[in-house]
Amino acid sequence: LDAGQKLRLQQQLQQHVQLLTQIHLLSSPVAKLQSEAETTRQFLVELDVLAHRAELLVASARPGFCSSFRSSNLQEALQLLEELRQTPVTYRPQLHPPDARGHMRCFPVMPPELAWIFATRPVFLHPELLPCVNLDPDLYCPRRTAAFTAAEDCLLVLGLRNMDGSRDPAKLVSQFLLRKTLVQVRRRILQCCRPGFPDNIVKVFRYQRVLWPMPAACRPVDPAERRPPVEREESVLPLWLVRSLPVIYPIIKHYNAPPGATPEAPPPCRGVRPRQSHLTFLRSSPTYSFPLGTRYPPPPPPQPRPQTHRLRPAAAAPPLSSPL
Repeated sequence: LDAGQKLRLQQQLQQHVQLLTQIHLLSSPVAKLQSEAETTRQFLVELDVLAHRAELLVASARPGFCSSFRSSNLQEALQLLEELRQTPVTYRPQLHPPDARGHMRCFPVMPPELAWIFATRPVFLHPELLPCVNLDPDLYCPRRTAAFTAAEDCLLVLGLRNMDGSRDPAKLVSQFLLRKTLVQVRRRILQCCRPGFPDNIVKVFRYQRVLWPMPAACRPVDPAERRPPVEREESVLPLWLVRSLPVIYPIIKHYNAPPGATPEAPPPCRGVRPRQSHLTFLRSSPTYSFPLGTRYPPPPPPQPRPQTHRLRPAAAAPPLSSPL
């Protein structure tokens, strides 16, 4: 591999480890997602085993060699999994039955302890990849239609390209790449390629065999700049974390203050506010800075605030007031 390929592989492994860790943390407290929790844990352990074997093989010829499988956040991810195994997250979902039309009237908020971990642990190098909702299937109404995101369309095209020549590429895509049925994958291909439908990444690849450039999900992060998400630029943070900074900041400030300092009270929980876009909220909110070397309390943080918000189905993600 040349230098550019090594750099891309390094970034992809960092993102891979972060996503596996997030899925494990979100699924481990949920009884129905224990299979996903164990699978993601096994993938992280296998990465560590592969890295250890490669380093042993070349240890004599290249002292200090570090395998490409050992991403900068792998060891901390394994330590976090062990930490949560010893002290599991307390999870008591507040289930709200759907209305007569099958609409859920409560936003699937993440457990408070997990939200605090996502915000304050440097293992999560890429804030753009942070989760925004709970994964508990009991908090969602069954979908009658399968919506495809832009990222899933890109993955669909990559699967069709790499599996070209096989007997049924769409079937392999549904089995190994997308959590969609074969019928849903084929229906999506037909939908994107029908006459009169605007040009899109699926249609252009199907008829012209041209692969459009795919947008990057997140910006590159130097492994030497290992910082928790709260220390990153607010423009790359998810909206729930940006809206939680007024509550996070005084808690962390008091935790790092000298003994005897008076804690700063978190801001009062407001009622329903007008909806704002992410950019509008960033422009109207103050800036919070966490200096290098800041210490973060373990979850749950002190002085928790009760969860008081209720959202309509079309509302944006709520401020994460419950864990803070």
